[in-house]
Amino acid sequence: MYRASFQLKEKYERLLKENRLDLYLKELSEEGLNWWFEMDTPSLRIHLEPLKILSASLNLPPRIAFLLEASKQTIPYEQMRKYYRLFSDSGDTEAEAAAIGAVVASIWDSGRQFSRYREWKKKIEDVLKSKDSILSPLARASLMGFKGLIELTGEDIKSAYQTYVKQRTFAEMANSHSLMVYFAAAGSYSLIWMGRLPEAEMVIKDAEVLSDSPDVNIAVRTYFQTTRALYYYVIGEGLKAESILKETVSMPFFDDLPPPAYFLGYGHLLLALARRGDTSEIEQLARKLRERAVPENNYFHLSYLHYNLGSAYLLLGDPQRALVHANESMERAELSESSISPNISALLFGQALSELERFDEAMEHIRGWMLRWQSNGFYLLASSGCLEMANIYYRLGMIERARAYFEEAERMIQGGNLIFLNRSRDLLSSLKRRIFPSTPCGEIVIDINRTPICIKTFGDLEIRVGDRVIYDRKWRGSRTKTLLKALIVHGGTKVSYDLLKDLLWPEADGDVAENSLKVAISRLRRMVSSGKGKPVQWILVKQRKVSLARSICGVDSIVFKEYMDNAFKEEPDVAELMKVLELYQDDFLARDQSETWIIRHREILKEDFVRAVIYLSRICSCDGNITDATRFLNRAIDKDPLNEEVYAALMGLYLQGGFPTKAIKVYQQAKDVLRNELDIAPGARLQELARKAGLKI
Repeated sequence: MYRASFQLKEKYERLLKENRLDLYLKELSEEGLNWWFEMDTPSLRIHLEPLKILSASLNLPPRIAFLLEASKQTIPYEQMRKYYRLFSDSGDTEAEAAAIGAVVASIWDSGRQFSRYREWKKKIEDVLKSKDSILSPLARASLMGFKGLIELTGEDIKSAYQTYVKQRTFAEMANSHSLMVYFAAAGSYSLIWMGRLPEAEMVIKDAEVLSDSPDVNIAVRTYFQTTRALYYYVIGEGLKAESILKETVSMPFFDDLPPPAYFLGYGHLLLALARRGDTSEIEQLARKLRERAVPENNYFHLSYLHYNLGSAYLLLGDPQRALVHANESMERAELSESSISPNISALLFGQALSELERFDEAMEHIRGWMLRWQSNGFYLLASSGCLEMANIYYRLGMIERARAYFEEAERMIQGGNLIFLNRSRDLLSSLKRRIFPSTPCGEIVIDINRTPICIKTFGDLEIRVGDRVIYDRKWRGSRTKTLLKALIVHGGTKVSYDLLKDLLWPEADGDVAENSLKVAISRLRRMVSSGKGKPVQWILVKQRKVSLARSICGVDSIVFKEYMDNAFKEEPDVAELMKVLELYQDDFLARDQSETWIIRHREILKEDFVRAVIYLSRICSCDGNITDATRFLNRAIDKDPLNEEVYAALMGLYLQGGFPTKAIKVYQQAKDVLRNELDIAPGARLQELARKAGLKI
């Protein structure tokens, strides 16, 4: 775990004691500039603090005078301009680069007049071009980082990511762990909004091993953790995002960090809190953010604050307040003069109109922004906009148009895992279920062992044709097996060519991907043959859509998913529900880590299993039959050991059956797991059940 060191380095401590201020200034002029390049504001402030008392009696070198101003919480813009001219005229190239970065940071921190960026972007490009051989790799990495910041917050998110990739190269040349982690923060932030979630996950995972390193400073670590939390929030892991952010905002020096780190940390925490409907904590946090943003007229960060608040209220079921905040967010974004910022709040505005059933206004607004989102690279917003259009058309009874927009949303997101921003996951699954209805629950063939072709995916992939099992050595090409997995993940029915090409060959040109898909389909067809060696028609292609022949092909996870999607509309037969739950012998393709969309589907099926087990426990509780339910609840705990609702259901059944000692053991298990994994105590419900069992808390 990262631990910051907030004290003078030994050599500076010694120089002060020896009253060798000239050498102290000389050392700090060199090392302090490097700290600036690495965004290590806390170290700068600590080592500059002794000089503030003596500054009136000292003739401070220009670099030190610059660092005193540049390390302030609010960096003075005009002062930075003056230092830029001073260093440029004197030929101090490294300090000149630092001053340019400080000017950009000053604009970014202020959240206003982003049109000022243009002048300084040109200076960055000129310095990098004309003084490339003179500048250190660290200075170049810093300048590229600020160029990316200009593009990310003011111009073009696609260009920003390309710039950050170059910045990473210079950071690696300089062996700067801090700037390598900063790349992960800024680069993955760009990738998230571009809808390239598998790439964002890879960048984040790679940087996690560096982020806790002692030489990664608190400012950079904060940026990384806030973006890491945003990623988990976007993919639906709100509790994990909340845990990361609460740890981040409680770090020493957090409230003294520059405005962007402060606003991002607390702003993303607002979103995470909204997922679990904590209105009181949301309002407390919003007040804390307003106290800092409003007096400073920080338009950019006020825009982000109102976007986060609006998203929270939309999730909490208050679309009118969401609309008010979305409108305010867009107005503040325009005042900041950022061409990027309004994109995010525009989606929220359309969604609030939709929820208020102002459908015509919502559709006109979303259509007007769709091309802008795509041209600016915001494919996550564009995909969510398509899903909102699908939602509106569904509510208007225009199912074919709803399907078309839903399929368009799928084409925009790499990896095939749809994200519906500012909306619950239940709404997304419900929308898909309603516009692409599955087989009714009673018609699902649960016993897949009776089908001619039996495919098992809970655990390892196994295909059995009659009495024969198809082993790995029979597969020709890894993409052939991945194609089958993709068909299964997407329901096995009418899976589009475009979706499969994007999943399996995302980097290939259109014609190359098309030919590769046709080859993989042909190979997959030939994997299964009759006793006479003739291929079985188990893979069907019609109008560029691929399906498994469901009449002869049974897949455990597809049966499970279809049943779960329909089971809770009416109370299911308990015996039938338990048969379906028995299909879940292990996690979906449990040891396959090859594709993000496989991992995501695994989590969805796991959540369905846990939800169904809890539902079963409620039915069994009413019937007085606890034996079957407790068996499945224990399996659910193994699969989701942090889910307090499962522990509560199991404790309740044990108490109902007259087994308080077993209930207490379940509570102790929950307590140990929650403490070890999340460092939290069991919630009020578990504590109440433990007291009923006789435990003194």
